[in-house]
Amino acid sequence: DCISFSVGKNILPRVVPVVAGLIARRYRLYPDRPVDILISENVQDGAALFRQLLAQGLPPDFPLNFYIGLVETSLGKMVPIQSGSDPLTMYAEPYNTLIVDRLGFIGRIPEFPEIEAVSPIDAWVAKKLYIHNLGHAATAYLGYKHNPRATYIWQVLEMPAVASEVRLAMIQAGAVLRVEFPGVFSVIEIQDHIDELLHRFSNRALGDTLHRVGRDLARKLCWDDRLAGALLLARKHCLPGTAIAEAYRAGMGFLAPDMNDTPYEPDVKLLESLSGLPPKDRVQILLACPEAVARSSAYDIQGLIDALAEGL
Repeated sequence: DCISFSVGKNILPRVVPVVAGLIARRYRLYPDRPVDILISENVQDGAALFRQLLAQGLPPDFPLNFYIGLVETSLGKMVPIQSGSDPLTMYAEPYNTLIVDRLGFIGRIPEFPEIEAVSPIDAWVAKKLYIHNLGHAATAYLGYKHNPRATYIWQVLEMPAVASEVRLAMIQAGAVLRVEFPGVFSVIEIQDHIDELLHRFSNRALGDTLHRVGRDLARKLCWDDRLAGALLLARKHCLPGTAIAEAYRAGMGFLAPDMNDTPYEPDVKLLESLSGLPPKDRVQILLACPEAVARSSAYDIQGLIDALAEGL
């Protein structure tokens, strides 16, 4: 009675409407057995996205809100780039906890030790983005800045300067989260989480590379992603974000190559297009902020542009 999706945001529009047709058939056969969908994707507002995509494959009168539970999740398991000739062999870290939205279920929450049902899920999704993803990207960008010849995440975390700067960025992001979601996370919980993540990042056996973790600058340096998103929240709450900003600036020069000594081609083209532009223009292009958001009083976009450009 549960379906789990983990195909990637760009593939979802091709897959979800097809599954919607199958769910409609299930409803005709078993109208009293609703189904829950675990949205195991790294997307924000996943339930709203799925509701929109499901509607494309369901009859207009289908009782979507009563028959289909849309369960947002927070995915924390790290999977490096896979190598080897056997496509059925996959390597990943031993972390197996799946955070799920307790309030998203229509049916019974599955009873597995690896499943942790929480509420509000928004806070946990933000925690994943602004501490885990932020810390991971900060490690890649600051590690590359300090040692452009480094290959692995564990390798740069053995440099005291990198480890210290990454930890401070994560601490600043954690303080922002506690204010943005009051009463959800304690100081000790945030600190323990940071310690655990840095330990997991340092896993030599995982073999995770700077290239994998830091590539795709157009997405990871966007206004609503891990680094800039945390900085906007810091400005909203008048909290420090200097270490996060340093990680962002480091990302603006990131071109760590893969194991074949080849940088990520879209990043090469992006940075080439920014070459020679004034600092504020470079930041503004990377943030890729829609005009409506830039003009909104809810976000200090111009203040963020000015602050990031100052250090370039």
